[in-house]
Amino acid sequence: MIPFILPTLIGANIGAWSYHGAHYAKHGTLDNAGGAAIGATTGAISRGVSPALIAASGGGKAAAIAWKPGLTAVTTTDNYLNGRFNK
Repeated sequence: MIPFILPTLIGANIGAWSYHGAHYAKHGTLDNAGGAAIGATTGAISRGVSPALIAASGGGKAAAIAWKPGLTAVTTTDNYLNGRFNK
């Protein structure tokens, strides 16, 4: 399970800084840590945890299809919360 740690950390950093970048582009300032935490969660799930879950369940198209609804729900919720913070 250790190989998914690095992609998760990279995804979290990309998510947090993407959030800050979007907020800076929209408002001209960096935002608070709450919004960055939501962005980091989205990045960590999409880049680190998702591939690990798919690989753990056998990999391939069938595993990706099986995990799609749950992972889509999590990232959709994160994006909704991100929008609530980034006003």
